[in-house]
Amino acid sequence: MNAKPFPYPKANWLLGHLPGELVAHAETGAGGLIAHLITHRTIETPVLVPAVAEPLLVWIATGAARVEERADDGGWRRIEVGPGDLFVVDSDEPYELRWQALGESFQALHVYLSVALVEAAALALYGQRQRPSLREPSGARDAWVSALLEVMHREMTRVGVPTTLLLEGVGQALAVCVLRTFTDSNVRIERRGALPSIQLRAVVQHMRDHLAEPFSLIVLSSIAGLSPFHFSRVFKRSAASSPRDYFIGLRVKEARRLLRETTMPVIEVGLAVGYESPSHFAQMFRRATGMTPTQFRGASSS
Repeated sequence: MNAKPFPYPKANWLLGHLPGELVAHAETGAGGLIAHLITHRTIETPVLVPAVAEPLLVWIATGAARVEERADDGGWRRIEVGPGDLFVVDSDEPYELRWQALGESFQALHVYLSVALVEAAALALYGQRQRPSLREPSGARDAWVSALLEVMHREMTRVGVPTTLLLEGVGQALAVCVLRTFTDSNVRIERRGALPSIQLRAVVQHMRDHLAEPFSLIVLSSIAGLSPFHFSRVFKRSAASSPRDYFIGLRVKEARRLLRETTMPVIEVGLAVGYESPSHFAQMFRRATGMTPTQFRGASSS
């Protein structure tokens, strides 16, 4: 492959929920699509994938993996996938996922189709813009969808900047083919009770950039362009957590990283993630991890 690594350090798909190394990235603007090419390695601890408003396609580009999804009965549903296999994600609820790379790693192309793009395809196919619900196969194969994703993959990994005009055309064709193949005729919905991924990403990025500052629901809701009440409701629907609890989780995650990877004094770590009181920092950290910051550092270094 001729692509150079995308210049973001350890970027994570779905706002940090699925670990991976971002190889290439493309966006066609509002009303289009967002695409990430990610190199994934084995993860053993399940991750919670947030629900978003847009349908998501995950297409295995190279390598192979054993993927496990949490089933309704609480067990795990397992499938082995390789190049050309496709996942369609259109869930109203967050769900758990884990995988084992069958080899050192595998690459997957993750493509979000915007609601506007899907509604335009629905208008062309069905004569109305009502956004359809999609079946969610795991490891499916479809010649048309796979061919379009292969074109997108090649465009994203060639030398130079991906051509937006080409990706826009592929995105429109992809939306039509996905609806033709995967529309669930038994369920039709007008609006998803979750944030669009671009808004969710902007909100979470703002949280990450301002961990040392006080939590502000008003600021976050303004970034999403929603009232505080509506924002809180749809954020929780997307992330299975209130905005405040999610923010605290990001603080604890960063504190764990600093305690594990640096020699910063514990009090400075607390200050770095927004806790001026050492006792408050210790209390919040222990509530989340079961250990004090000092105990965590000792366990990490042993």
